[in-house]
Amino acid sequence: MTLGSSGGPPHVAGAAGKTSQPPISSGGASAGDGGEGADVGEGGTPGASGTLGGKAGTSGSGGHAGTPDEPQAGAGGEAPTRCDSTRVVTGDVDIDAATIESFRGVGIIDGNLSVAESIDLRPLECLSTVIGTVRTGRANTLDGLQHLVAIGGDLIVARALDRVDELEGLRLIGGSLIANDTSLRNLDGFRNVRTIGGDLELSGNLSLATIDGFDSLVSIGGSLTIGVYCLAPQYCLTSHELRSLRGFPLLERVEGDLQLHTTSIETVEAFQGLTTVGGQLRIAGNGDLSSLAGFQNLVQVGELAVTDHGFWVDNDTGDEDEPTEVFVSYYNYDLENLDGLSALQAITGPLVIASNPALRSLRGLANVQRVDSVSIHENTLIPTCETEWLLESLGPTNVLEGTISISDTDDLGTCPPP
Repeated sequence: MTLGSSGGPPHVAGAAGKTSQPPISSGGASAGDGGEGADVGEGGTPGASGTLGGKAGTSGSGGHAGTPDEPQAGAGGEAPTRCDSTRVVTGDVDIDAATIESFRGVGIIDGNLSVAESIDLRPLECLSTVIGTVRTGRANTLDGLQHLVAIGGDLIVARALDRVDELEGLRLIGGSLIANDTSLRNLDGFRNVRTIGGDLELSGNLSLATIDGFDSLVSIGGSLTIGVYCLAPQYCLTSHELRSLRGFPLLERVEGDLQLHTTSIETVEAFQGLTTVGGQLRIAGNGDLSSLAGFQNLVQVGELAVTDHGFWVDNDTGDEDEPTEVFVSYYNYDLENLDGLSALQAITGPLVIASNPALRSLRGLANVQRVDSVSIHENTLIPTCETEWLLESLGPTNVLEGTISISDTDDLGTCPPP
């Protein structure tokens, strides 16, 4: 998903252009396409831009030069920053201490925005739209971006940030939201984001114990990945502090893959409105995961993989007799059943269930009516009769490719009566 540049296609046509997205309100009265936000009287806060490309409201009289959401000062205070969202800066912008004042009052950046160093961003308090990509770079706070409503490209959150609360005005990310290997402790600032056109990546965040948010997110145009993040083939960061996964109550569809791997999550409580994953649903190597309850309304996936997850890690001990790298595998040690997938009806690609040490039941797949192929291996506690039940439940004509491969099950295990 992209936003048009000045004078370009009608996504954001330019200074007073219209957007193909629905009007987006960010507090205060919404403006029409290209119109003005409501002016605010003494003691109020300025209205934010009602649409992408709309003009931000001006502050009431007697204000001071603080941020737009601070109360207005009495008569005799400093003059407020005058926001003019019809002021467009064209081209890529690298913000540093020497240049930031020149962007005070700018409403739209028709290009990319990068923060080159840790500085006070409050001169950007009028910024509502960045047509390109935003990189937080070395910023350790985003105070000053409270009125940012839309990013046409990617939002890349760098390691220096431990919070993104200042982005609560953000509604649209046309590209991907990438927050890997950060210092974030929560994701509350993304609670009002409605659309992510690309991927959502939340991996390798060593301080993030809970993912609880994205309360307004309806769709992800790419993939959603939560888990391990590899900076290099032999240097990977896991998400072992991540124990709780909630939120995403309005998310209905992920166009790409949904991957949850190598975390310490115990139960999946998120995704309760999710019905479709266009690509692969991959549940892999989550050692404490015991329930998939959050997927209770999931109807269709492109592929289902419940398996282990492995990667190479550095093992350079200085001993020439030892390998310099080793392959480490993580397993779903506590997952005993797939009951959270009871609404699932169609798997348009392969079904892969492998290397789950505690898995005993496949009855959560009772409503699956269509699958491309079946591969079940190295699940030593699954009774053989359970795999026979699954194949009978699917029926001979509903395994479309006809490829069935099953091994390493428990021949002596017992199954529930029919």
